[in-house]
Amino acid sequence: MNTRAIATETLSKEKVAREARVNGSAPVWYFGYGSNMRASVMASRSITPQNMLVVRVQSHVLTFDVFGFPYTEPSMASIAERSQVHKGTTVLCHNELTDLPPVHGIAYLISREDYVRLVISEGGGVAYREVELEAEIIHDDPMLAGKKLVVLSLEAKYPFRPNATPSMRYLGLLINGAAEQKLPEDYQEYLKLLKSYRTPESNWTRFGGYVFLSFWKPILNKIVKYMKANTDSNGHCEQWIEKLIVYGYAAMWTTHNKLHCHLWGRGDGRDDGTGYPILAT
Repeated sequence: MNTRAIATETLSKEKVAREARVNGSAPVWYFGYGSNMRASVMASRSITPQNMLVVRVQSHVLTFDVFGFPYTEPSMASIAERSQVHKGTTVLCHNELTDLPPVHGIAYLISREDYVRLVISEGGGVAYREVELEAEIIHDDPMLAGKKLVVLSLEAKYPFRPNATPSMRYLGLLINGAAEQKLPEDYQEYLKLLKSYRTPESNWTRFGGYVFLSFWKPILNKIVKYMKANTDSNGHCEQWIEKLIVYGYAAMWTTHNKLHCHLWGRGDGRDDGTGYPILAT
């Protein structure tokens, strides 16, 4: 089915929202803005889109609010309402651009089963909450360009603010995904200018990072593995598992901020003294 036929059939807000929330068998428009923009990432999660459209969400901006591991993958992508984000909370470009563009990405039409699989792969409702957004289609066809589409997406449930910086590897997934999907050039340039966490050149910091991660990574990865194997029909884990993961990551970041960053150097890319990543309430 071509994009015009799909857009004509599904652009009604009421219809899409009702089917996405109520009818468990109906396809879902999912908005991917991070590593999920890459086709290979979606394929690795056994997700097969029925169709896709380049879109932007005017009300939200790209953030890096999701907790990761210091010294290796400090943060992952998320989104937030523009009114919630300012210069002191989000990852900035190297030129400290303050006029943040609306977040761009891909609207995927996927089965409900694939959507649940995606939610599980993104943390089983722990790292992210599900949100409904209005996206604007970007397309050469004037019949599609500017049309609105109701999509489901994920935003940080416990946002780290101020944001830690994403790793070069992770940010590269976003940059390559944006190029692969032919997002607007100005947005691609914006992604290329974002700051990222680089592998420390100091052997002392590398050693400290190894010591730190040797303790925390196996513990948290085992809990996350258990969580992914124990989810409900919506892809969410039980509340006690969620609390265990959140408290575990909070404890890890607290030990980094209070102790390890002073011993080995910071592992979050925030070496400018502007503050620690904290769990926002």
